[in-house]
Amino acid sequence: MESLSWLVLEHFREYNQWPWQSFNPLEQQLAFHPSFVFAEVLFILLSGFAFLHATCESYAKDERRLLLIWIATFIVGTVNDYIFMLLPVVDNFWQAQGLVMLTPRMPLYIPCVYNGFMYWSTVAAARVFRHANNCALAEASFAGLLAVIFYAPYDMCGAKFLWWTWHDTDPGVALRWLGVPGGSTAWTITFTFCFSLLLRLGADLGWSQVKTLALACWSTPLMLIVLNIFTVLGLDRIGMPGPQTVLAVALCFAAMCIVQPKPQAWPQKKAQVLKCPEHWSVRAMLCTYFATLVLVGLLFSPEKQVSTGVHQQFGSCNATDIDLLGYERKRYICRERFPTQYFHFDCRMPEAGMAQITPEAALTDGVASWYTVCGQPHANYQNWLSGLLVLCGTGSLLFIFAFSKYHKESGHQMPPSLVEKKEIPKVEVVNDHLGKRLPRASTPPGRKGK
Repeated sequence: MESLSWLVLEHFREYNQWPWQSFNPLEQQLAFHPSFVFAEVLFILLSGFAFLHATCESYAKDERRLLLIWIATFIVGTVNDYIFMLLPVVDNFWQAQGLVMLTPRMPLYIPCVYNGFMYWSTVAAARVFRHANNCALAEASFAGLLAVIFYAPYDMCGAKFLWWTWHDTDPGVALRWLGVPGGSTAWTITFTFCFSLLLRLGADLGWSQVKTLALACWSTPLMLIVLNIFTVLGLDRIGMPGPQTVLAVALCFAAMCIVQPKPQAWPQKKAQVLKCPEHWSVRAMLCTYFATLVLVGLLFSPEKQVSTGVHQQFGSCNATDIDLLGYERKRYICRERFPTQYFHFDCRMPEAGMAQITPEAALTDGVASWYTVCGQPHANYQNWLSGLLVLCGTGSLLFIFAFSKYHKESGHQMPPSLVEKKEIPKVEVVNDHLGKRLPRASTPPGRKGK
């Protein structure tokens, strides 16, 4: 416990060494890092819209627990981010400086990112597999698939436009597709799967919202187990998930959505069906999200993005480090070795009142962590843009499908109360002399006039 307290204090003590600000001028951000402004505003607006949805959507309100999900995404997501930020042997990403900074390494929009991909994915999956087919594993699997299709276009843009920077030699982010670490994609899908599954378990057990929230906070430990299982299934090394791990997870979760297994041990609790689709504004907002990311890819050039802030430490090229699983990695980047496909140190700064801080100028005791980097041009813009378009188009279609799903009632039956009140006269029949069955109330032939 003492070592953990020391670790936390040491992490936050570093914050005093950097010239960071809680609020950065909009003009400055637009001049140096304009694409990042789009990302911040997009996710903050998306979280605000999610709050309106969670508080104003009244149909089956107690069943859907929308406000619980909205709050849980902020808490569980931010805690997850700081867990991996606090551990020196895991720490492998650094956020850019945004309009509003909660800490030097946490822009305000980052909790909104967690809210975005976890809230909408969880709510959409529950509409399809909780309020219709009642299958917990299929619901959590579909939530993971929706989350990854939501997050992957953002991951593509963020890595290329310097919304954050990755460690250059960390094994967990070494294997990549279209510039995105496979470990980041695999984390997204498994983390949301665990989050959705634990929320569903709390609901099916009849737990209160507070207890369910506490259960959801175990998403990160459970995610580590699930992620490592799929790393093995994907034939990657433990601690080095890559595209093969992502493929293994996606295929398995897609199969569960199709087969819809229902374990006997799972506490079955039937939820109220939803008899109408989600409001059209939900689908419109999500389509706007994907369209905005496409516009970012079309309108902005990565080589014109300038990011001054906290990055991987700059220092001796020969210094090594050990990650959480014992893999060796380079501790620092240097002039001779840095991720040249993403950024460089020799920037042409826009004419706007902020000077470049070179790593050499920021050295303190041989190490620098606050300096300026500039983006690199696309190596293959056509492939990158094609991937972005496919992901955004697929994401729009999947979310439109999910939020259009509802229970259709077949036919119109007479209410039982009306059936009971309706009196149907009883008719008795007898045989006449011709063998015909006639009602007793009628007069048989041959008896007329008698």
